[in-house]
Amino acid sequence: MLHKHFRLQGTEFPHFVTPIADCCPSRTVLLTGRHCHNTNLTSNIAPGGGYIGFKTKQLDKSYLPLWLQATGYRTMLAGKALNGFEYGAADKLGCLTGWDRLFGITRPPTKDDVEEMQRLSKQDPPQYLRWSYTDCKYVDKFQSTFPDDYTFEQAYAFAEDAVDAGQPFFLHISPASPHDDYDTADQYPIIPPWAKDVLPGLKVPKGPNYGKPCSPRLGMCGQRPLFWNVSLSDAQYRARMQAMLGIDAQLDRLITKLDCLGVLNNTYVIFTSDNGFKLGHHNIAQEKWTYFEEDVALPLFVRGPGIPKGVYAATVQASMVDLSATIASLAGASPTPGYQQDGAPLPFDLVASLNPNPNSPFGTYAGPFWSGKTLAAATPANNTCARPTRSPPRPPLPSPSPPSRRNGLAITTPDPSLLNTQSVETGDSLGATIGSIGSIESIGLIGSTPRNLAVIDHEVPAYHATEHVGFEARYDSLAAAARDLGEAGGAAAAWEWLQAAEAAGAGGSQGHSEEQGAEGAWRGEAKEAAEEGDEGQEEEGQPQSRTLLQTSPWSNVALIETFKTGDPWPGNDYRVVRACLPPSAAVAQSPQRGSSRRGNVCYKYVAYCAVRADPGKILVNQLFNLSSDPAEIDDLMLRNPRPAALQKLVNRLDAVLTVLSYCWGRTCTDPFSHIHGPDGGVHDLAAALDPKYDSLYAGYSKLGFKKCLEIYAGLGSELPDMRLVPQPQQSPPPPSPPSSTQSPPSSQPPPSPRRARRPRRPSRAPKPPTRPPRPPPRPPRRPTRPPRA
Repeated sequence: MLHKHFRLQGTEFPHFVTPIADCCPSRTVLLTGRHCHNTNLTSNIAPGGGYIGFKTKQLDKSYLPLWLQATGYRTMLAGKALNGFEYGAADKLGCLTGWDRLFGITRPPTKDDVEEMQRLSKQDPPQYLRWSYTDCKYVDKFQSTFPDDYTFEQAYAFAEDAVDAGQPFFLHISPASPHDDYDTADQYPIIPPWAKDVLPGLKVPKGPNYGKPCSPRLGMCGQRPLFWNVSLSDAQYRARMQAMLGIDAQLDRLITKLDCLGVLNNTYVIFTSDNGFKLGHHNIAQEKWTYFEEDVALPLFVRGPGIPKGVYAATVQASMVDLSATIASLAGASPTPGYQQDGAPLPFDLVASLNPNPNSPFGTYAGPFWSGKTLAAATPANNTCARPTRSPPRPPLPSPSPPSRRNGLAITTPDPSLLNTQSVETGDSLGATIGSIGSIESIGLIGSTPRNLAVIDHEVPAYHATEHVGFEARYDSLAAAARDLGEAGGAAAAWEWLQAAEAAGAGGSQGHSEEQGAEGAWRGEAKEAAEEGDEGQEEEGQPQSRTLLQTSPWSNVALIETFKTGDPWPGNDYRVVRACLPPSAAVAQSPQRGSSRRGNVCYKYVAYCAVRADPGKILVNQLFNLSSDPAEIDDLMLRNPRPAALQKLVNRLDAVLTVLSYCWGRTCTDPFSHIHGPDGGVHDLAAALDPKYDSLYAGYSKLGFKKCLEIYAGLGSELPDMRLVPQPQQSPPPPSPPSSTQSPPSSQPPPSPRRARRPRRPSRAPKPPTRPPRPPPRPPRRPTRPPRA
């Protein structure tokens, strides 16, 4: 159903990443539109994160749901809230602001509830009890064979009420699946009863990095290959895919429900996840929290009015930090005055111009499948349009304090038909967000009718480029990709980039001199490829075709960061930049791109703090070419001797990483302008690779670490070149930049602002002692016996 309702009816972003591969911090990025270094929420647990951290840092004083409410939207959060959302924390710190309805799943409130939950989970078939601290006022108890079904039912009821009231709505649905569940016998995810026998024999995709240890310098990968029970990993992976089939079935019900309510064509639906997961990749038995693609590369599908249909935006990179700005822009909402967002609205107009016609490599998909395994045909639910009988509304509470959590629990039974849903469509559905939004002038449409919004997000079981049929074709060298780049980013700069990259062996070999050819011939081929890509008839309802070889300033760079708290790997911090070449129509439309999610040329540059390393050796730098090395096993920083061209590339990546590591607001979305000035005309990696900037980038010192910490300490633990650090930190930028910022930064760091000194208090006479002075200590006793020899 993800394929049917999202891929074919919307736009897929294969280069979408989260800035941090952890549940609560990633969700905080989505809700606030800010990087972790600007919220200092870096963990799932207090004090660095979790619900307690989110509330104590007052991050819900200005964030997405409040902005939408101010625009007239009714808002709901259903499912997993923030980690640590519990009765005691909510009672003491207050409920999350901005939600008209909060259906937040919590732990069992009493010991008796725990015992009952464990007893029912051991039945055949198992039944699962769940609790919600609804609106931080009522404890709701419900029982189901697949609890996420009930979460979706609550969201559907909220949408019905909003439509009946004539109000636009925003739904954020966060199902628990496919997260492991500790109530099951094997602690695997909860599987819908109808899916427990499907996908027989499914195993973890075992690509080049499966069981291959990462560098021992990192201190987080076992060095003995395949040291765990591989069969258990395969069983866990299969269970996660089976659980995802339950979510996939609900996607069909969701779209059908919106259609029944008459608002489908007026609703934007976004499907994504908060983080990925590894099962044996890089020889890590199971975990997230790293910067590898299995953890940070996420699915992103967007559908709605004006969104290009059937488009595979392979040359546009986006980040979780962009979703808050995207939703607010689509809704016509604005942040609180003075609030700086670190992301930018997704460039749907750019995507439409780069991909004037449907180009999804999965467009010919004709039936349900998963890794080539044929499943039973999906059966739509006939009762989706029916409205189930609801309990009467509860009376208002007599006091602000919540009722007793030991008595009076409301027990609700979900619609029985949900337990028999037979939809077993493709299992690559990985999470999504749903909601209603306002004006959409930002994507080229004019209208005043409020739009509905829905966002669905959850943990990705695993997302691999090699899992899908037809992923064989990809660019295996930078020369092959460069032939399709055309004039993107400027011919001279792109040609210099090509020479630098090929000299560095970034294509996975010692060079491709036979493929390079002359600059004029290469430019001519690119121009012809671009012209051929623009040919063809446009489908009805698709945006007008426009060739964009010189794109708008979308930097195509993304920050990934972590400040690791607790086991495993406490203190293993890192800053990473994922930098892709600028969006290009020629690359987007090239038939050689195939179905690879690595359609564009992207690099990943790492500055890693190895907490277990010897003093003075804690900095580890890595560089991967994700186009030729999607498995991230060929570290280009280990080339010895290091080619001069490769060093020039490293100089650019390290400098832009430093800017991103301390960015706020526009410096996050356009970091190259901080280096070259707002009028410097450099907004992406291709332009920055112009040889005339070699000395500029060579003059910056590299980002380093003083020490590895389990918390974010910024300049207290790191060693950046202060000329690259946006000043002042975490403060709103001035309305217009001063003229001095139009040139490259000065070689001298800006002076730190000084605080005004407090007036000195008049000196006081010393107080007389309240106690008499102590007598001098007694002399030591003489030994009663001589000491031993």
